Amino acid sequence: MVSVLAANLASTFIECTLYGIYLILAFTSVGLLSRRKKQSFNLRCNTTGRSRLSFWPHRLAFGFALVKSPLIAASILMIITNTVHWVITMYRVFFAVVGHETQELATAYINDLSQGLEVGRTALLFVDMLAGDLIITYRTWLVWRKDYRVIVIPSITISGLIASGIGLLKEFKTLQADSSVFASTLGPWILGYCIATLTTNLYGTVMIACKIYTINKTSKKTGLMTASTSGGSLMEGLVIFVESAALYSAWALFFVILYVTRSPLQTLGSGCGPTIIGISFTLITVRVGLGFGHGMTPGGAPRTFPSRLGDPQISATAIPMHPITLDISRTVEQEVDYPLGNKNRRGTSLGGTDG
Repeated sequence: MVSVLAANLASTFIECTLYGIYLILAFTSVGLLSRRKKQSFNLRCNTTGRSRLSFWPHRLAFGFALVKSPLIAASILMIITNTVHWVITMYRVFFAVVGHETQELATAYINDLSQGLEVGRTALLFVDMLAGDLIITYRTWLVWRKDYRVIVIPSITISGLIASGIGLLKEFKTLQADSSVFASTLGPWILGYCIATLTTNLYGTVMIACKIYTINKTSKKTGLMTASTSGGSLMEGLVIFVESAALYSAWALFFVILYVTRSPLQTLGSGCGPTIIGISFTLITVRVGLGFGHGMTPGGAPRTFPSRLGDPQISATAIPMHPITLDISRTVEQEVDYPLGNKNRRGTSLGGTDG
């Protein structure tokens, strides 16, 4: 049986590793998004005449435009919460090992969930979970062309997450020092917000995957894509995996299983939660920033797919057409995310914008 102290030491080591990975992804994503936001901002200024503004007014206007970007704002928020969570974790483990003479005292300190630092650490996890759920819901909404009907279920589960998180934090403050994380008063709240976030992410995963599959199937059937130019099932699966935050869903399920089995290793799930959420989110953001996705080349340029009209089996009866360009422009200002394009435009687009 793994001891509580050993489980926390292992969790701290893994969190440090994941935190390093997350920071690289986070700063890369913020840099890429800021660069493309600047390109979009400068283009808009040139067309509206704002390029004649002096240096500081121009900089202030650009800074305000950055803050308005949901992806950049969420990235900065997660960098802050992940960093504070990591600092608290390092302090608590260091103080438990160095500041106590025996293993029993160190374990008692780690188990004291009513401490202000532990309550704050849990609150940071809750904030990251809420941010992760909002992001996957936001992306589901975009993929489904801003259809508000698809976010009815996530709205209910996110409300449950908020209620469960608030209830759990209140219970933490009233716990006795010798109480366990498996206490009967905590179990319903912990399982409640875990099930809520797991449901939200599984729902988002299924909805996004279904929409992308439908788009690909329709495009191939109508001749917009051929099997050799559609990117292959492996790459499509990878995009779906990253976009739907399946990594986050797997983490939530992992934590639920460990908690239900009352394993001390459940601290791996709670301790590494913010970094897992952050990595899942920044993987999506990096893909958007680099312009990767269906129909995009790494440079963000549209990819031209040849029509199937050259197929001898259908060329005799087909109506002559030019090759079709799938215009999947991903400006960060628009927060493009698999939009389904305007049907009145020439060509078909597989993306959407946030407004």
